Amino acid sequence: AHNVLGEANAIKRLGKVYLHRNQLDDAEALFEHAVQLHRQAHDVHGEANAIQSLGNVSLRQLQLNDAEASFEHAIELHQEAHNVLGEANAIESLGVVSLRQDRLDDAKALSEHAVQLYQKVHVVLGEANAIQSLGNVSLRQDSLDNAEASFECAVQLYQQAHDVLDKAEASFERTIQLHRQVHNLLGEANTIKSLGDVSLHQGRLDNAEASFEFAIQLHRQANDVLGEANAIQSLGDVSLCRGQLEKAEALFDLGNVYLRRNRIDNAEASFEHALQLHRQAHQVLGEANALKSLGDVYLHRDQLEDAEALFEHAIQLHRQADNVLGEANAIESLGNHAVQLHQQAHDVLGEANAIQSLGDVSLRQDRLEDAEALFQCTIQLHQQAQNVLGEAYDIQELGKLYLQWGKLDQAQQMFDCAIGLQQQVQSIYGKAMDVYYLGEVYVHQEKLKEAHALFERAIELYQHAHSVQDEAMVIEKLREVSLLLRDSHKSEALHLPDTKLGKHDQPSASGST
Repeated sequence: AHNVLGEANAIKRLGKVYLHRNQLDDAEALFEHAVQLHRQAHDVHGEANAIQSLGNVSLRQLQLNDAEASFEHAIELHQEAHNVLGEANAIESLGVVSLRQDRLDDAKALSEHAVQLYQKVHVVLGEANAIQSLGNVSLRQDSLDNAEASFECAVQLYQQAHDVLDKAEASFERTIQLHRQVHNLLGEANTIKSLGDVSLHQGRLDNAEASFEFAIQLHRQANDVLGEANAIQSLGDVSLCRGQLEKAEALFDLGNVYLRRNRIDNAEASFEHALQLHRQAHQVLGEANALKSLGDVYLHRDQLEDAEALFEHAIQLHRQADNVLGEANAIESLGNHAVQLHQQAHDVLGEANAIQSLGDVSLRQDRLEDAEALFQCTIQLHQQAQNVLGEAYDIQELGKLYLQWGKLDQAQQMFDCAIGLQQQVQSIYGKAMDVYYLGEVYVHQEKLKEAHALFERAIELYQHAHSVQDEAMVIEKLREVSLLLRDSHKSEALHLPDTKLGKHDQPSASGST
């Protein structure tokens, strides 16, 4: 008889392979087929999972409204099937969409709900993922203490999940011995397959592969066709498993918090650890992100050549991860050549961030024309990805460039625009930076009163964002402007005619009015 359910599950597995390879159209077609098969088999649970996978495809395609609709549908189906774990997974994914849409309150509420559901079903790994998402929300809200606490908690939970797998492995090994003692071939096959699942989650791919191959042989001996098919599918999952990627992502996020707090050594350690995990798992995109962030560390230390090399490597890996064949070299050089994007890659955000960092290098090296071209390029990429926060920081960088270049009117336009975008996404820290830099423009334009007011506003925003170091820097700048204003007022007083003085008592420099 035709096993519709087995076919649907196999098609979903194949769809995940294509999703991992970033062959999004192929993945989408397979998941849609799987949805139809699950409906045909009246399998609500499987249908929900397939629809959720369709949401993941839409998320990768930056089609956020479609992703949102898929995850909401999946949540309804999981609730209908009383599948708490599936519901938690879909809610956590919906929170990611809300975060991408800059709906921070919704994202926080969804992630907190997901944490509660994961705790209810005692799924530590899911809880860690949801807490990591909460950390990302806190990071966007400039709540650095909360973000750091969330990411540290997530790392601990990922380690706890790893320890649970070790205990499960020992139990399965003992069960295998018992099955062998009573010559229970089918029980031994099932347990060995479960042992392979544990090895797979631990990232021990060779052990997982060996277990699944052995399970396939035992299922064949027992004439268990369905069991053999399941073991073969799990063998395919070996190529998808990429080790402790969740832990690597949490370390990556924690590194970004350290970077924001100017704890450069801690940031470097976190990014290097994440880089090692991604390399062990042969996860190119994660490696690219970690390299780019390490480049940011070197940029903070003014190790410009090292930073430049890392950013270039990151861009190459982003394109490698996208399987973009025939794409011309996006960055021809960092001399006097401009950036030419001959073909857009799927990972627009990763590429945009890496190019933005290259622009930072060019700016620090006073290669202003190169930096201008790079920042203009990243603005377009972030607009394409509908990433308002990224666009805001690109425009801020362009404003800083024009300030350094002495093009004050253009700098003012950039910072005014960036302030509006930061306000749109509720980024207090980003807005504080833009307000400060706008004050710098006014200082250069000798509009000291306006600059004084902006610096006072920037101090308030930095206080709200709990950025003590930036607050102290602007306070010092405010003192400098206050002194300039005081000297300016004294100078004006010397040149103003005083009607109380007699004609012969007036300063010689002042003329008659």
